[in-house]
Amino acid sequence: MSNKETLALATELENRRCNAIINGNIEELKELLSEDLFYGHAGGFYDGLNSFIDRLASGLVTYQVLATTVYQAIPLGENGISLNGEVVVEATINQVVHKLHCIYVGVWKLENKKWKFVAHQSARLPQPQ
Repeated sequence: MSNKETLALATELENRRCNAIINGNIEELKELLSEDLFYGHAGGFYDGLNSFIDRLASGLVTYQVLATTVYQAIPLGENGISLNGEVVVEATINQVVHKLHCIYVGVWKLENKKWKFVAHQSARLPQPQ
């Protein structure tokens, strides 16, 4: 796969993941997320698959905005993609609205011929002065 094709695939996968999160589509998320998920949040905590799904399904966390811009996508052989970019987030957690602008790294891998999101880590960008 060429770099251009890898970037297009990564962008498509990220858009699907973000739309499923915003829409609270738990069934689609279960199709997109790996059993091995490590989801590191900018706030310094992380979720595995079950805790990530549980927080969304319970309504403890809802996302109003989750918009990614993938800057680079690097093939990891034929079965993986590492990507980096920026994400704008507006989420309600425990009835408190949080607005973030972050850089992030994500990893997708082929599992049983389906692309699965396996890792995420974000870090807040500094506020403009």
